[in-house]
Parts: sequence; structure tokens; C-alpha cells
Amino acid sequence: MDDLARAEYPGMLAHLQPGQAVQTLNERVKRINKINLEIADWLQVPRLASISHDAPRPSLIEPSRSPIV
Repeated sequence: MDDLARAEYPGMLAHLQPGQAVQTLNERVKRINKINLEIADWLQVPRLASISHDAPRPSLIEPSRSPIV
């Protein structure tokens, strides 16, 4: 994922023509969209085989911040 680091963006402006900048941006947007779709697909796959319905669900609240019940 290092190739997606944003630290290089400011330095790229001095070296790219406007058309190249548009092409580079479009390629990156397509790559990020592909990654997002892969993540969305992965999240849609049922993973019930590894989850027991009787097991307690993990808390989304940090233990130090959990409400007193």
C-alpha cells in the first residue's frame, strides 16, 4: 500500500503536465475504487462457519469506556 501514500502528491505537480496529472489521478481513483469494491465484496461473504451463535459478541466499546450495567 506504500504506492498509495499521499506524501508524494505535492512533488508530482512540478513534474507532470496537466494531461499527465489527470491521467495519474484517474488511474489512482480507479485503483482505489477497485480496492473498495474488493473490500465490499469481502464484507458481503457470510462468515458464519467461524462464529458461534452462543459465543458472546465482541464489544465495540473499549473496556475502559464500557457503560456500567
